[in-house]
Amino acid sequence: MGDGIAAGIAQTSIAAGVWCYVYGGLYATRADLFLYNFRALRQVNVYELGKSESDARREMRLGEKRLCDLSSSLTNFTVAIGVLGALGLYFLPTFRSPYFWLPLVVMIGIALCMRWFVIRYARRRYEPDFD
Repeated sequence: MGDGIAAGIAQTSIAAGVWCYVYGGLYATRADLFLYNFRALRQVNVYELGKSESDARREMRLGEKRLCDLSSSLTNFTVAIGVLGALGLYFLPTFRSPYFWLPLVVMIGIALCMRWFVIRYARRRYEPDFD
């Protein structure tokens, strides 16, 4: 077997593995009821949240919504900083580097870790029966 064919098979195998990993992650996220409800809180109006529920339940829902908004804001802010860093390393002549993509990858990793910690905290605090 030639080197070109072996390299093509290796790259195809890597692409198929990445696709399976991403698809499995997305499917697992879709099947996680708490995570689905937690992300759906971003679309709920604060004034309509728990309007027909007791005051204690409403306060709990508002706290969960605050954590949802915090998670979304931290992720957006971190990715924006990573994009600005990558653009700075790519376009500014004094900072030009072939590793312009590195700040974006690092900041996405940080954003995913922060999001994971916030969701884990929300899951333990507000919905312990989902674990």
